[in-house]
Amino acid sequence: MGENIYIGPGVKIISANHDVDNFLVHVKTRPIVIGDNCWLGANSVILAGVEVGDHVIVSAGSVVTHDFPSNCIVAGVPAKIIKQIEPYPADSI
Repeated sequence: MGENIYIGPGVKIISANHDVDNFLVHVKTRPIVIGDNCWLGANSVILAGVEVGDHVIVSAGSVVTHDFPSNCIVAGVPAKIIKQIEPYPADSI
């Protein structure tokens, strides 16, 4: 987890996954990474092994199933980039 992260109500960060052939077996994945200056909107879900770059806004109710680069807004189920944004202003921290 980076610095200056805003986490809305009901956000879920799911770090575990299960084998599709045997639900009792946990599948090891890479760690979840959330960059600096991110905003995770209410009821969004970040799934196992996902890397979110710096200054990413995850819209409310979105499900993040794969990696996203820095400086964007993502939304939807599954989440996709809906807008590129400028880097977070250094004087805002």
